[in-house]
Amino acid sequence: MSNREEGLMKLQNGFALLHLFILVFVIVLSLPALAAEVSEKELVMRINDLRGLKLPKDQSEIEKMNKRLDSTWKFFKDNKEKAIPILKKELEAQLLKKESDNYFLLDVGLFLFSEDEIASKDLALRALKKLDPSSEMIQADFRRIFNLTLGIASSHEKGILEVIDNVFLRAERKVIVPEHYLTLDPTLTCVYLYGIYGPDSEDYLVNKLEKEPVHVKRVLEILNWIGTERSFHSVRKIMISQPNYETFVRSIGYFLRLGGAEGRRIVLDMDMRRFDARSREYYEKIKLQAEEQTYQTFYKSFESLPGDKTLSDDVLKQRLRAMCESYGKENTTNPLAVLNSKAPIDDLIAELVKIRSRMFYRVSDEALYDVQVTNTLIDALLYKKQAVFFGTERQLEK
Repeated sequence: MSNREEGLMKLQNGFALLHLFILVFVIVLSLPALAAEVSEKELVMRINDLRGLKLPKDQSEIEKMNKRLDSTWKFFKDNKEKAIPILKKELEAQLLKKESDNYFLLDVGLFLFSEDEIASKDLALRALKKLDPSSEMIQADFRRIFNLTLGIASSHEKGILEVIDNVFLRAERKVIVPEHYLTLDPTLTCVYLYGIYGPDSEDYLVNKLEKEPVHVKRVLEILNWIGTERSFHSVRKIMISQPNYETFVRSIGYFLRLGGAEGRRIVLDMDMRRFDARSREYYEKIKLQAEEQTYQTFYKSFESLPGDKTLSDDVLKQRLRAMCESYGKENTTNPLAVLNSKAPIDDLIAELVKIRSRMFYRVSDEALYDVQVTNTLIDALLYKKQAVFFGTERQLEK
């Protein structure tokens, strides 16, 4: 064999090996895709593993169950295009049954809402309404029912308010948020849920304040966080009609946090003769705070915060819009830019209330701090609004 023929044969062998390598490489790349092809029968078998679950008594068994469930939900997520239609069908069937398979209802509803929110929202809400929140499987991981309720409430789905009432307003359960080292007490849990629903929840809560005496204490606590001047007369009415310590303390809190100058005036002019000794003792302490609370004290409290203190109305409008889109996270604008603005005060308050609702998308202590700062700013704007109404705005500069 000549050198030329030997070289040609080596070249041909090299091409053959290259083709073989490419073929093997293509097969290897295609393996995950082939593995992802699952049958409906396998999906249904996995779904059936979620039915009728009971909370084990032994902690090691609980851990094993959790690992198994994590694996199942990962499997559904990896195959969600096929899994979602079947999960929907199975959840619909479960909803028609007389008995409530509580874990199945909650976790399938949560998965569908998380992965297919727009198309699955109504189905997830129906699951929430059917399940028994007092069952062991739900109580064992209360954060999950909170997460699903919070998600649906953020979409302003009216039917969710009934769920919040039944599951959370009447309960004494905490929600633990370990990633932020945060524990939401029963009131803050409700603050998040009614708060994220939006400004319309205030009227809904005020109606409860007037018609459902059993909820007065909790509703007043919630209004201390998400109330506006719309609640003013109802809170005053309930404080006068129920002159007890629990109602008094919470009503005073609302007036000093979100009542503006008029709320302060009500506190300072209180006739305490009809209240009990404990209320009168508290009043002597809080009256001093009310006397010191002025527009000027609000203004000075904002001076040390970062951000621009003066902006044109157009730029401020853009900043507030950006703040709303970013769930209230914005460090370039000092609250004084809002107080210094010449824009209509009612418009500024309405925008801040909307931003406050968006802050509840962030389940963290940082978000709660931002809500408190926003409430202080709303209160200061009410001082300014009432001064403008009475023609005394020049006094605000003193």
